This record gives sequence, structure tokens and C-alpha cells, in this order.
Amino acid sequence: GKADLITVSEWGAPLVYKNSGRRLSLKETSLSDKTGWWNTIAAVDIDNDGDMDLVLGNEGENLHYLPSEQRPMSMYINDFDNNGTIEQITTMHKNGKDYPLHQKKEITAQMSSLKKQNLKASDYANRYIDEIFTEESLQNAIKKSVKYAQSMIAVNDGKGNFSLKPLPYQTQLSCVCDIVATDINKDGLADLIMAGNNFEFKPQYSQLDASFGNVLLNQGDASYAWQNYDKSGFFVKGEVKHLATFKDKNGTTYLIASVNDQKPKTFVLNE
Repeated sequence: GKADLITVSEWGAPLVYKNSGRRLSLKETSLSDKTGWWNTIAAVDIDNDGDMDLVLGNEGENLHYLPSEQRPMSMYINDFDNNGTIEQITTMHKNGKDYPLHQKKEITAQMSSLKKQNLKASDYANRYIDEIFTEESLQNAIKKSVKYAQSMIAVNDGKGNFSLKPLPYQTQLSCVCDIVATDINKDGLADLIMAGNNFEFKPQYSQLDASFGNVLLNQGDASYAWQNYDKSGFFVKGEVKHLATFKDKNGTTYLIASVNDQKPKTFVLNE
């Protein structure tokens, strides 16, 4: 058969491209407006109904600022002070408007034109973005928004409609950067192995380092149960960016985790 293509991106939504056999064309789905900081995606038949569901790795909920459908976080991208340098202004939503998250000294250091406003820090803290920048510069800006921070499963009804369901809270303690689906306990259902962490944040936001890997067993009702480390045997520290399985000539399955600035770690999947 012709495989469709699904992509994810930061500050974007999961996008489904239909494969006609000759070309790919963007298909509107119920995921088309589900914007997040999506890191990774795995196509898995979670409920054994013959169609592919999705597992979506996001930044998690252990963040200073959490977006929601009612209060999305946004990024405005433009050369706001016309000096040839592109700036990105990140905002949170409050009272129907967006306000910048950046410290005053950060934003004035980036845009010296703002120094002319002689804003006090206390004044700046209460200003919405349209009270700092001109209407024209905001209208000309590229605007990206995020509504979801949780890592999720998206269950397919077979017609291309997906219902989103957050993964267990333990997986939300940090970001999920890669996902492997494999039947760990040999019950015929696809289980999940995940890992992540991100140390690249600015100092005031700390770093996402609370993940030591996740093993989730499929419960058969489109839900997953998180396994404790002593039970799962999978425990890995650091920034894990990629996971992969491979088999030896005897058919034994191994899992390899690539850890940033460290040696890869290898685990054997026991029968």
C-alpha cells in the first residue's frame, strides 16, 4: 500500500500528507490545529484495530510557563526595530492579550530603540505586546502559537479523526525526544519506551532533566501504565535524543539509547 507521511515540529501542529503514489498532498485532520513543541512522533496501532494511531512526544508539564487552549503561548518573529536583525518575542496570553515573557533588560539589550521609552521594570511587567511595539510591526510579524505541552497519544477512529489523550503524569516530568514501540510483555499489544531531557534552556528557566526514561505497558483500552524503574529495568540519565532497537543473529532484541556527551547505553529486552 501507499504510506501516508506524518510530520511534527516545534511551534507547529502534526501534519498529515496523503500519498497518491505520485505526490504528497497536505490533508486536513483533527490534529491540524493542535500546536505544540512536538519533538518526535511514532505511528503505532495502539488499540489493535488495524489503523495507525500516533504517539506524540512534547516538552511535558515541568515548565515555568504552561500553554493551554485558552491561554496559548506565542512567538512573534520580525525585525521590530528595523536594524537588519530578526528578533523573536515569546508571549503568554492573559485577559485576551499577549504579554512578553522576557526580562526587561533582555528585551532592551536586543532592541536599543526600546530604551527611548524609558520604561521602568514595573511598568514593563504590566504591558501587553501591543503597548510596546507598533501595530504595523506586529501585523508584519510571523506569529506561531502553542496550545499543548503534554506528550500525548492520538487515537485514530479510522476516518482520520484523532482523539488526543495525555500520557501518564510521570512522562510529563520532562520532554520526550524519542519513542520506540515494541511488545515488551508479549501480550500482542504495542508497549512504549521513551526518553528525553533538554539542557539548552536559558539559566533562569533551569533545564529539563527529570526524565530517567519511561516504559509504558499497553493496557488494551487505549491507555498506558507507567512502569517503575526497578520493574522496567530501563534507567538512563542525561539528554537522550535517540532510541532504536536491533536484533542479534539469535533473535534477541536490544535497545540502544544515544545520550548527548556520553557513551550510548544498551539494554536487552528480556523474554
